[in-house]
Amino acid sequence: MHSKTLLPSASFKPNLSPLCTLSSTIPSSIPQTSSTNHPNTVLPAAFNRKGISFHHPLSLFLRNCKTGNITATQAFHFFDLMLRSYPIPPISSFNCLLGGLAKINHYSQLFSLYNKMRLAGLSPDLFTLSILANCLCNVNRVSEALAAMAGILRRGYIPNVVTYNTLIKGLCMEHRISEATRFFLRMQKLGCTPNVVTYGTLIKGLCRTGNINMALKLYQEMLNYASHYGINCKPDVITYSIIIDGLCKVGRDDEAKELFEKMKAQGMIPNVISYSSLIHGLCCAGKWEESKRLFDEMWDEGVQPDKVTFNVLIHTLSKEGKVSEAKKLLEVMIQRGIVPDLVTYNSVIHAFCKVGHLDSARELFLSMPSKGCKHDEISYNILINGYCKTSKVEEAMNLYNEMLQVGKRPNATTYGTLLTGLFQTGKSNKSDEVVKLLHKMIQRDMSPDAISCNIVIDMLRKDEKYQECLDLLPRFLVQERRRL
Repeated sequence: MHSKTLLPSASFKPNLSPLCTLSSTIPSSIPQTSSTNHPNTVLPAAFNRKGISFHHPLSLFLRNCKTGNITATQAFHFFDLMLRSYPIPPISSFNCLLGGLAKINHYSQLFSLYNKMRLAGLSPDLFTLSILANCLCNVNRVSEALAAMAGILRRGYIPNVVTYNTLIKGLCMEHRISEATRFFLRMQKLGCTPNVVTYGTLIKGLCRTGNINMALKLYQEMLNYASHYGINCKPDVITYSIIIDGLCKVGRDDEAKELFEKMKAQGMIPNVISYSSLIHGLCCAGKWEESKRLFDEMWDEGVQPDKVTFNVLIHTLSKEGKVSEAKKLLEVMIQRGIVPDLVTYNSVIHAFCKVGHLDSARELFLSMPSKGCKHDEISYNILINGYCKTSKVEEAMNLYNEMLQVGKRPNATTYGTLLTGLFQTGKSNKSDEVVKLLHKMIQRDMSPDAISCNIVIDMLRKDEKYQECLDLLPRFLVQERRRL
């Protein structure tokens, strides 16, 4: 399909309402150039029938657009020059400029320039609308991207596979899997052949929405050339990894293992995603020994585990109370240059707390900021829970106060843990502490759950100052008491 010359078209009205109602004036936050007396204004002779000089600044800029080596300021500057030149450059030049902005993820600026083109009466072609549709999908404006696609079809253009892939991905991200499947079938009917990316995108969408059997059917179609249109498109490592992950997430780890072995039998080398997905599935199924064997196989095959792989294994070891193994794996992770994140640290801290090693848990907790990892609410909750379960309520309360001081917001779990801890302790002033906590909860617009309310009522009934404490309780708890 050859490019059309960019011609004014007063009747052009694409069905993209949010884009089409924008003012032709670019918002002040976006770089602008003056429309007159610019020192670098392009003279009419610069654009002739033979094209732009190879060494002309615009030509150099458009070449940079292809690699994304541009800035938004440059894009607006050259767009303004192009729009004011006579004869106007071909549409391919405008497409190249928009493509450059897309490469550097400056989508709002791209939409603004597209809108200026429309208001100037310039007519987009297949590539303009394809770029627009792709970018709209990238910012989760899928419905508008579909409108751009409608504009493409209305003009008699045939969208390419990249545009279809982007739209299918956008629909899958919004869980509009039926529409994505229809698009997949429609593209074939219109003569556009799906590639391995198309299949992989749709298979991933099917897996994410729980349609694993349909995903497997599509995989078989790829394997056996069973498409209605006779398409030859074999699954690659990414496709296999997606399906293995999907099978593991629904507890079908045995089928995932079979697929993993089939992939290797076909001469494909599993990547870190394939291994990590299967290791995760085996860990969830409680098959620790198989997970460990697969992890060792990764090293032997030269596949470097990533953060996800380590986190899965550390989390599993922590759940099973294998603290020393979890700690060793954390050390291996750091030695390999992989930076642990909150998930990693919280898993190991939880493991220490689970076996009552509170000093080790606290030590690891305190080391996190120096390793570039800030605590979150979960970090605090894990350690507070550990202290409460070992009757160290004072340390738990100190940690709670520290949490407030550093600006972390305690949640219902935090308060429920502290209330339970106070109930189990023999502190003489625990009723006062309970009342204070309840007032803190109401200040944060939180209400205790039924279990917490029962704990509080039972605790206060045993206090000789029961009536006095009851009068100090926040209103929501008194109401709860009357319902009990």
